Amino acid sequence: MRAMALRQPAALDMLEAPRRPDLTEPGVGEVTVRLRASSRNFHDYMVATGVVPTEEGRIPPSAGAGEIGAIGARVTEFSIGDSVMSTSFPG
Repeated sequence: MRAMALRQPAALDMLEAPRRPDLTEPGVGEVTVRLRASSRNFHDYMVATGVVPTEEGRIPPSAGAGEIGAIGARVTEFSIGDSVMSTSFPG
């Protein structure tokens, strides 16, 4: 699998696309989402340039949509195949 990840110190030239192991089964209370679409926005730019501090290895897209691919134990709100999207402000 490939995913853009941010190395530290944050800067646009610190974005890289390393090979990562394929995802394992989700843990308790977790789901795996197969992304079908993502976008970059101003928040992602602020993260990538270090304006918003973040941890090493952060994957920057904050907006994405796809479907549930796997469900961990005790997940009751989703089913495999459900369409989902991310939200920056869930409350």
